[in-house]
Amino acid sequence: MLRNILPILLCPECKSNELICKPFVLDKNDQAIDGVIYCKTCMHWYAIEGYILDFLPSNQEYSKDRYRFYNQHKVKMKLLKLSYREGERKVSPQKIQQKHFDWYANNSVQKYTEYAKSKFWEVIDARIFKKWNKYINEGGLLLDIGCGQGRSTFPFANKSIQIVAFDISKNMILEAQKQYSKSKTKADIVFMVADAASIPLKSGVFDFIITYGVLHHLPNPKKTASEILRILQKNNGMVFGLENNKSSLRIFFDMVQKIKPL
Repeated sequence: MLRNILPILLCPECKSNELICKPFVLDKNDQAIDGVIYCKTCMHWYAIEGYILDFLPSNQEYSKDRYRFYNQHKVKMKLLKLSYREGERKVSPQKIQQKHFDWYANNSVQKYTEYAKSKFWEVIDARIFKKWNKYINEGGLLLDIGCGQGRSTFPFANKSIQIVAFDISKNMILEAQKQYSKSKTKADIVFMVADAASIPLKSGVFDFIITYGVLHHLPNPKKTASEILRILQKNNGMVFGLENNKSSLRIFFDMVQKIKPL
């Protein structure tokens, strides 16, 4: 549940941990379906819709969704002294990735789920996740960075653990939440939209961190690697990762990525 992870969240805008959660609609378990989290330090706010926390900084926000959400809940937002201000409209590598994976989440050409369920990836996924599952203990806190539609999240949902999973693409997260709503899992999973370049989570709190085919998509993988070390539990924390092999052709791949990111 979102309220369970509130103590470990940091404001994406100012990095403060002075965050307040105000639910607008609750389910039978008193979990926020819709609502808002706002920062007492900078008063920036983040929408919760359909259980999903949109936890992006203002320069990566979904402006239309944010504007719609504010107007839909304007009375409640004003009572909380929260106002609408539009974020910076600047094209960045993250925004390009966001646009690409929003399209890839659900389109008429090929959905990401169809690609992930190809025979090749089914075999690789099964082999890798079975191995990793042996090391993940019950009761732990697991973070899935760049979780997409839940491809690297749900294989660990058979354990009694807390999972936080995020992606920069809201459409991917919508697909993940849709699947989670239909599933019965031991794990408590919170899906949110966030940026791997500046992870909005407290230092030294995660027992397990996963990056499954993610780092090679990022504009600055070294920065994300540094963030992973920051938030990892210092004594017994474990990181699991799978990435493309580095080869003599990698330099050309990186060049193409800078010209036209995928």
